[in-house]
Amino acid sequence: MKYINLDNVCEFVRNGASIKQDSQCNEGIPITRIETISNDKFNFDRLGYANIKDDKYSDYYLKDKDVLLSHINSAKYLGRSVLYRKKDENPIIHGMNLLCLRFIKDKYLPDYFVYYSQSNVAKAYIQKHTKLAVNQASITSTAIKDMPIPMIEMGKQKEISKSLDKCNEIIHKHKQLLSKYDFLIKSRFIEMFGDPIQNPMGWEKTELGNMCKEVRYGTSKPATENGKYTYLRMNNITFEGELDLANTKTIDISDEELPKCSVQKGDILFNRTNSIELCGKTCLYKLDETMVIAGYIIRVRVNEKLNPQYVSTFFNTKSIKKLLREMAKGAVNQANINAQEMQSIQIPVPPIALQNEYDGFVQQIDKSKFAVQKSLEKAETLYKSLMQEYFG
Repeated sequence: MKYINLDNVCEFVRNGASIKQDSQCNEGIPITRIETISNDKFNFDRLGYANIKDDKYSDYYLKDKDVLLSHINSAKYLGRSVLYRKKDENPIIHGMNLLCLRFIKDKYLPDYFVYYSQSNVAKAYIQKHTKLAVNQASITSTAIKDMPIPMIEMGKQKEISKSLDKCNEIIHKHKQLLSKYDFLIKSRFIEMFGDPIQNPMGWEKTELGNMCKEVRYGTSKPATENGKYTYLRMNNITFEGELDLANTKTIDISDEELPKCSVQKGDILFNRTNSIELCGKTCLYKLDETMVIAGYIIRVRVNEKLNPQYVSTFFNTKSIKKLLREMAKGAVNQANINAQEMQSIQIPVPPIALQNEYDGFVQQIDKSKFAVQKSLEKAETLYKSLMQEYFG
């Protein structure tokens, strides 16, 4: 395959305008920021503002089919690129930490470049030219301009992009459906029990600790290669309240110590130490397999007056997440909510029959989610296969 440098098909590779944004402002012309291109798409709901209302930065207005590329970020997200599709005539300013690539019409397809930038070949180039510094990584615009890209005829570029678009659309729809199921679960909770802080239904409230049979921290032992048990860490609990086993390690634990740090079906897992935003992540363990939890996780077992699913969703409501952020003790790069503080949280106690009814509803939704998740995994496998076929 023939390769050419990127700047042969781009009008320019340009840094964004240096504008200090105000987190309290939501007026004026919107400005792109790092968060704008998260999730591998252009997020119109994650734009910044600086109360700019004139045309001072008109040279930085985005045009339809511009490509934004992250050139200052964490090493993991460096080189991420997305395609901007103009929605209306309202301008958007191209802001700091993002390069703007404007491709020459009929010479190179921006859609195709975005897919190529996600390939292992492109990622290897980015990694090779990455400069590491404290808490961030960067790549120069010169290195991006010199980036070798496949030079294939336009018809083939369109064919490949269309094929990957279809696969991505399937993946996106499956993820949307999973998000809707999660929203339905939380909405049903509020419908049945009300907001847990306001407690509009007047349920009796008590400290969570009064309803716990056992509260334990996980083990502080390090992971071991090819260990007997799956080792759950704080990254295995998602912000949405799910157990994510995509990146786990293993550990060996003695039979004597195992009951103290292993989890069983029905345990509530609480992430006690993390960033302010993630401290307090909570999920319900629903598997039959025995796994071991790390020390940054608290294992909670409640008594017969509380249904574990009810408690898990309680911790994932907006109002309780807000409470947890307020409780978290900030330290250098992390926050903490210890077991005693967690147990001091006031929880409404509806009739157990109503809690069990809610649990049954969630179990039915989980069955639907399982089927969608399997289809999603197949689509993601197909996408990876196509990327390998097209880009190597």
